[in-house]
Amino acid sequence: MPPAPVPEARLPPQIRSHGREFALDGHPPPHSERRTSRTIPAGKDRPATSYDNPASGTSYHGRPATGTQTPGLAVAALVTGIGGLIFFWLIPILGLALGVLGVVFGVMTTRRAKAGAPGKGMGTAGIVTGAVSIVGALVFWAVAVAVLAS
Repeated sequence: MPPAPVPEARLPPQIRSHGREFALDGHPPPHSERRTSRTIPAGKDRPATSYDNPASGTSYHGRPATGTQTPGLAVAALVTGIGGLIFFWLIPILGLALGVLGVVFGVMTTRRAKAGAPGKGMGTAGIVTGAVSIVGALVFWAVAVAVLAS
């Protein structure tokens, strides 16, 4: 004869369900398996968003997703140009190298932008910040040489 079931009030607190589902080991199921009354599935009452399905083509707020993204080369041009501005007076050789990279990446980005690719503004900003850091590094070196020579 099987033993009588133990009433839930006698179970230790970690095994009491309190209206939730628990696995055999006493732990709640993973978050992905939980179902709450607040969850409203997408359907006729609520349209699907990219939060529900990334392939739906809509953004988080239900607006259509834009199809343009900033190219990585444009971001690289801007970041290296700004890095050159930061480092041309701290470590002039690094500032000079980053400035050259900013100009090169910026020129490549603007050439691609003429063919219709996005990122022309960031490419131009990379060219400008890179050129300023190159000039700043060269002026810094010229002043350093003049001061050390005198």
